[in-house]
Amino acid sequence: MSRNELEVSNARRNEWSLVRLFDFSREARAFELRPPLEAHASLIATQYQAAFN
Repeated sequence: MSRNELEVSNARRNEWSLVRLFDFSREARAFELRPPLEAHASLIATQYQAAFN
């Protein structure tokens, strides 16, 4: 998830959720996480944005 998606999830908690769909080959399943996402998952930044000075 992007930094922007995380910011929007926190700004619009009542309107936002993260849904994961999985296990399509056997029996499709899903689960939903509602903000704050930090309560459900460990969020670790893995990308950097570079800008010229």
